[in-house]
Amino acid sequence: MEHDLNLYKEYRDYIKHEDTLINQRLAWALTVQGFLFAAYALVLNKMIEIERCTETGGRIPILAPLHNQAGLFLVLLCVIGVTICVCAYGSIRAAESAVSAVKATFERMRPASAEGDRFFYCFDHPSPARLPRLTGGGTLFGEVRGRRLASAIPAVLGLVWTLSLGATGYAVLKPMACEAGEAPPSPASAPSYPKPRG
Repeated sequence: MEHDLNLYKEYRDYIKHEDTLINQRLAWALTVQGFLFAAYALVLNKMIEIERCTETGGRIPILAPLHNQAGLFLVLLCVIGVTICVCAYGSIRAAESAVSAVKATFERMRPASAEGDRFFYCFDHPSPARLPRLTGGGTLFGEVRGRRLASAIPAVLGLVWTLSLGATGYAVLKPMACEAGEAPPSPASAPSYPKPRG
């Protein structure tokens, strides 16, 4: 029985290790996301201030390039946000897959439980040793739904960044394209100069 308990503890320790990795990856992702959202809000606020620099609401010509650069920086922040969300989601799913693989390996090694899914007997011990399953505390609700939040947070944040990227890209790049593609003035609107005598 001592061997069985040690084996159980080894598997539990490995799952705790993977849970710690999930926690660290999620914490780092949320920390970086916080900085990105703060930078996004700050740059957007400054862009609004530049728009309101004149009474008419138009941009001061000397600040126009700065306004365009700030808009491109917003697009870059959105791209970085999406990339970090994708990486965080992938790394968290990898750790969850490792937990599932360890649990499946352990479940193949133990005999069937006499009490259903909640507890199981130790391997060769005749008397029951009431040990919870490796994950979820013995309930399917705790096992499956308890892991969803760690994966859902990067997915939801990635969706927010993707929507922000679409809105920001449209709001920033369309005016820049219109400014770059302005048609030259027509001859009728061009200033007329007196013809030289000759």
